[in-house]
This record gives sequence, structure tokens and C-alpha cells, in this order.
Amino acid sequence: MKVRLRDKQPGQSIPLIALMIVVLFGLVGLSVDVGNTYAEQRSVVRSANAAALSGMNALISGAQTDQKVADAIKQSLGSNGIKVADPTSGQNDPDARIVRTLYMDPAGNPLATCNVGQCGAIPQGVSYLQVDVKGTVNTYFARVVGRPTLPVGATAWSARCLPVNGVFPIAVQSGDFDANGFSKPTDSTIPWGNNYSDNNYKNMTWRRIYLKDNGGAPGNFSFLNWTGDPGSGNAGALADALTGDGTLDAGFNEAAWADSKTTAPANYPLAPHVLSIGDWIHGNSGLSWSTDVKGALQTLIDSRTVVILPIIDNYAGNGNNAAFHLQRLGAFYINGISKQGGANAYLDLVYLGNANETACLQTNVTPPDTSTPLIRVRGPVSLNPRFLTKTTQQPIAYQIVLDVSGSMSLDYYGLGTTGSTVKLLQDSTGGKDVRCNDWDVKDVPAYVAAYPSDRSCQAGGTGGVWRKYQERRVYKAKDAIYSLIDAMDTADTMRVVVFSGGVSGSAKSYPSSWSTDRGTLKDAVKNAGTYNNDPYRTEGGTPGADGLQEAAKSLGMAPSTAPDGRKYKPVIIYLTDGMANYFLDGSINNADDICSDVSPTSARWVTARCQTGTTSSGKLRPIDAMIDQANKIKKSNSNVVLYTVGLSKFDPAGLPQVASSPSNFYPVTDPDGVKSILFQIKGEVTGPCQEAGASGSGYIDAIKSSNWPNPLPNAGDPTVVGYVELYDQNMNILPSDVARQPIRHETIGGNDHLTWSMPQGKGLAPGNYIAKAWIYYKGDDGVTRVYDTFLNQSLKTYQKTMAFSVSYKSVLGNELVIDRMYLDLDPAKGVCAAP
Repeated sequence: MKVRLRDKQPGQSIPLIALMIVVLFGLVGLSVDVGNTYAEQRSVVRSANAAALSGMNALISGAQTDQKVADAIKQSLGSNGIKVADPTSGQNDPDARIVRTLYMDPAGNPLATCNVGQCGAIPQGVSYLQVDVKGTVNTYFARVVGRPTLPVGATAWSARCLPVNGVFPIAVQSGDFDANGFSKPTDSTIPWGNNYSDNNYKNMTWRRIYLKDNGGAPGNFSFLNWTGDPGSGNAGALADALTGDGTLDAGFNEAAWADSKTTAPANYPLAPHVLSIGDWIHGNSGLSWSTDVKGALQTLIDSRTVVILPIIDNYAGNGNNAAFHLQRLGAFYINGISKQGGANAYLDLVYLGNANETACLQTNVTPPDTSTPLIRVRGPVSLNPRFLTKTTQQPIAYQIVLDVSGSMSLDYYGLGTTGSTVKLLQDSTGGKDVRCNDWDVKDVPAYVAAYPSDRSCQAGGTGGVWRKYQERRVYKAKDAIYSLIDAMDTADTMRVVVFSGGVSGSAKSYPSSWSTDRGTLKDAVKNAGTYNNDPYRTEGGTPGADGLQEAAKSLGMAPSTAPDGRKYKPVIIYLTDGMANYFLDGSINNADDICSDVSPTSARWVTARCQTGTTSSGKLRPIDAMIDQANKIKKSNSNVVLYTVGLSKFDPAGLPQVASSPSNFYPVTDPDGVKSILFQIKGEVTGPCQEAGASGSGYIDAIKSSNWPNPLPNAGDPTVVGYVELYDQNMNILPSDVARQPIRHETIGGNDHLTWSMPQGKGLAPGNYIAKAWIYYKGDDGVTRVYDTFLNQSLKTYQKTMAFSVSYKSVLGNELVIDRMYLDLDPAKGVCAAP
């Protein structure tokens, strides 16, 4: 029987080749992104290390202010190409690095949660600085799988390091000193003076101290053993340690904690095998005064060598078991030695001052999990205060800011008409009805089925104006403004700013000056932003920042009082149907430098992350530029109330932050909703409920006494203004002794800071956790409200919880300062809701 083989069909290998190409492309992309991120990570590590050293050098060099230490750190980061984001602002710049710097005590724990530069003064007892740098790197290929960025970050610790060379193993008692140097002995027979002088020093103090094997009392000294090795304590080894620059650089081993009256710190020694303040040093048994030892000491005398000696403030044990607690290092001359040995041996020392410290990097030591205590967690807190302003019978100055970009010629659902004949104040004829903006109609299946997609008409007025002119967004908006004008009180005044296109300064104000005349105002609204003299046809992009900048200028021209002498309340109403996508200089943000993973259309009109942050040259992208202009308005006029209105279903990123409060952002939920929203706003600003902010813009990290909550959340502790509640990663509340911690004021350098912390001795094991938090704040209206919603800086969204991680690698001691909590009112409520 013949077997007939099937012939191969042409093209069978094409799918396999295509699949292999995709895999190879992915591997190449992965290597590029990983390599780029690795290179940036190395740069961040180097920059953090350099900044930590710069800050510590500023401290050691005598920096008198907290700000000078911060400036040294920031300048170092800047010289390494690191742009530093504002550490207390609620806004986030994705092109900048979030840098947190902390002062730390000798145990490696934060002295405060305030960022260096915002503490008011340098705390006492700073031994370490922590510089923590975090940020992201844009990807090129990983965007395909939903990873537009990859994280980079580094933590560096710098320390006040003791010198190694020229340090000699002779322990001097701290009890022999006062503020002027060596104190005068109570025993008048002991040689002492305050008149030593030479070519380098004038009128220095000096005294005689005597050799003891434990050196435990003032007036005595003892030899030390750097390593604790018995072989390093003999006369020959001691003589070597007193020769040249000494032998400390050859090795050091701390003695065990020797004070029976105190418990050793959990992280002792903080810097193993490095001589550090607070270490216990091994004693050198015996009263060695050999010929070699005396010869080495005499050489130091003859050469006028400045010797650095440990000054100790505690001792324990005797002989081989003796240990000495290091308080500091001092600089001395040896000016004479005795000829006799034993307990009669002495040194004449001239005190020259404290030994100079040096800045050095300190690497945290990750201790074994089984023997390490829990990590105490602390953190800073900020809030965005809000309150009511009573404005009954107060006249209003309405500043309308109206988007007249091309998409305002579409209908509410993003429908347009291509190829039609557009007529003035009439419906268009002919043409084809299409979906211009898919994102506006995605929730209406019937429209998706009935109208084909045609992105070419998304510019609206120039190529796809919707045929029914009274259904266009610009008509709905202007018609609502006409109604608001009709409802204005006789003393109310108004002006309108329109913005569109892509030319810097394209935003215009109408009429030429503020007016209370309804007819003048309606004509101004009708004629503002026309295309081909058609009041309901528009063109151009969405330069929101330009519109707000023009609004600021216009508001500056507004009258301060009505003709009857009453003071005007300024109110801005910003109406837009799309995401800001033009820089303040008038150029469009194509975002191809950070959003190459999405289409140009999506980058310009849909994807919010493409329009946030800054460019590599430091220019604010459109959404952040828009927020920045709004913040400038709020700062320059604390009485202004700013509302934002979204006229379609676009991503409203940034609009809640432009508004005075997130609750002052109103999305239009149906085509005819604009008018009702404007009347709701009018009711708020003319009625008893009007929202204002105490801080102008941004967040505060302290509460004035006049704004302390009433009643206090904890009557037994008047410093408590709120609480943090802690959960595990599965939202199970933690044990009661750590579950809830108070938020209170921490005073550093005369400045108050909101902070929370676990009690001493309490902490968390390494892992992932979730926090809830709330602060009670009494507004200027006398009402105490609860701020319990977190602002997510990166996403510019609000959420009820905040996640954080605890790791041994993130601490130097046994305390961790987590990221700042930014708390606001629930955006769904605002101050007009019940407190």
C-alpha cells in the first residue's frame, strides 16, 4: 500500500517566526530597561552617599542652622543631577526624586520625624544623618506589559567618625575636665596649671595623671587594648601601639557591654569593629612601664606629637576584665613622664581640645531575625485644612474660565459629524455621525453599536462639529452661564476667560472689564471663543494652565468692593471637557519621551500620566502646570473659592487639586447637568456653606492653637490631635498594644510638627502593613472636622488606607520613619457636609 505524504503548505512557519520575534524583542527590551534602571540605580546610590557625606561635613564644620545642613545636601544632589521634590507638598513631580533626610542619635534612631531643613534648629546629639532617595525611571519596552516606570532608590547614612591614625591607647578620665579644659585638682599637691604656651597654643591647661590598672577615678589613667587579644596587651605590643600613628588602624574589637546598672542597647555595637562614641574598650592589665613603653612615650614628647586619647566616663572590672566606656576623644601633648613605674608612674598632659571628627559612610548592620527586637515605627503627618466662610448677603465676583477647545463642539458623549455643512445658529446638514472620542461614549453600548469610530474628528470644530448645535458642549456650557447671569444679584460682577489652541497667551478675557450688566455679560459669553464667528463652534487644544494664568490676571483687575461698599467674594468656576495637554508656553505635550508605549492620540488626550510631572529640562507638564497656576491663585488670594467642572467623561486628573477642595470638583453626569451644577455652586457661595482653605495651597504639618480640635480627642492628653490605626497586609488589626497610636505635636527647634510614633519598647516585625489615620482640626469657622483620607501623590487620587513596609535594611538602629501621611477631608463630603 502506498502512503501518500501531505505536502507542506506555504507559510506554516510564519506564526512561529512571528512568535519568536516577539519573544526576542521582549528579551532585548527587558535587557535595555533593566540595564537603564541599573545604571540609574547606581547613580542614585552614589548621589545619596555623596549627599550624606556633604550634610555631615556641614555639621562637623560648624553649620549653625538646620537650613545650612539641608542646603549642603541639596547642592550635593543637584551636582549629581538629582532634582529634589518638595518634601511637604501634596503634589508629586515624577521627574524629581523624593528625598527624606533625618537627624539620628548615637543609637542610630531618628531624633525627630521632621525632614532636615524643616526642623527649625539642629537637634542636640546628632551622630548620624540618613539620606533616603526614591524615584522612578521611565521604561521603553516594559510599557508593553504595563510597566511604564521602574523604581530606583537608595538610603545612605553618614556618621561623625573618629580618627584612626594618631590615636593612642591611654584612657583619660572625663572627671578631670571642666568647660575650660583640665579642672584644678582638689589636692593641691598634684601639679596643675593653665599657662602652657608655645608657638601654636596659648594658655592651655595641663595636669599630672597617675597610672592605675583600672583608671577608674579622676586623676588616673590606664592603658588600653584595642582588640582584647591577650597578646596585644604585653609590653612590646603596647610600645608598638604608642609608636608612629599607633595601631588602631590595624583592628579594633569592642568589649562587651560592661555597665551592670544599665541594659545594653539592642543594636550595640552600632558600628562593629570601628571605634565609636559609646563603645566599651578593653583594658590592658597591669602597670606596664617597660623601657620600650617609656621610650615610645619619650619619642612622642620629643617630637611634639599631638596625641589623640580616649576620654572615658565609666569603667568596670579589673585586670584582664577591665573595660572603659568612651565618651569622646581629646587632643593632647605629652609634656613629661615619670622615671618610676608601677602605681607611681605618671604623665603630664596638656589639653589641646576635642579631637577633630571626620564624615564617613555608615552601613547598616542587618542583625539576625532571632535576636533582633521589633522595629519601632514613626512618621510625619500633614493635612490640608478647610473651613466654612459665612457669606450671606455678600456680593460675588464670578470669574468664569471656559474651555473652548475643539472637542467642545462635540456632544456630551463625544459624537461628531464629518463632511457636513455647518450653519450659523442652525443644525448642520449632510455628513456622517461618528464617535470622535471613544472614552466619552464607552459606557453607552447603544452608541458604540450605532456610530462608527473616527478619531479624525476629535478636534471637533475644524472637522467634526456635532450636527445639532444645541447639543454641543459649548452650547450647554454657555447656556448654563447665561442662566447664572440671569440669577446674579444686582451687586454681583462677572468676567469670562476662554482658552484654547496652542499659542502661549491665547487665553482671553471678556468683556474688557468687570461688569454687573447682564446684557453686556451675555454678549461677552456668546462672543467668547468663537470659530468663524460661530459662538457654538470651537477649535484647538486644552491649555488649562494658560486659562488659569489669564484668570489670575483678570482677578487682579476685579473691584474689591461693590458700589454699596460691601466686599466682593471672588469665586472662580473652571469648566473643561478634556485633559490639559498644552505646556504653559503654548506647545503641545506629545509626551513621546515618557509615553512611547501608547499611541500619540492616547498620550495627548487620554492617558493622564503622560501629562503630569516635569520634562527633563524642568518644565511642568500640562496637568501639573495647571495645578501650579491654581496654587498661585490660592496663595495670592486666601479668600478665593475655586470650583472645577468636568463637561464629559474624560479622566479628570488634576481637577480636584485645582479646586479649593476635592469636593469642589463637579463632574457633569448627564448632557443637561451643567446648569444645575452652576446653580448648586451659586447656592454654596451665596448661602451659609462656602468652603475655603486655611493653607492657601499645599499641606501644613502643624496646627495653630486656635485650630486645635474642640473637644479634644483625648481629654487626658491635650497634645493629641488624631490617631493612626495599624493593620497587617490582610487588613487584620494589629494587637492592642500597637494597633492605635496618637498623632501629636513634636517640637524641634521651636517649630511644631505633626507626628506619630509607637511607644518606646514597642514595634513591628519586618513585613507589609496598612495604616488608617485621622486628624481632628477646628476650622476658622469654629467647626471641628475629621481628616481621614490619604492623598496618593503619584496618582493624585484619594484613598482610605496607606500601605508601608518594615525592613531591617531600612534602619540603622531599631526605629523606622515611614513616608509622610497627607490627610484631607473625604472628597465626597467636603466642609459642606455634616462634620
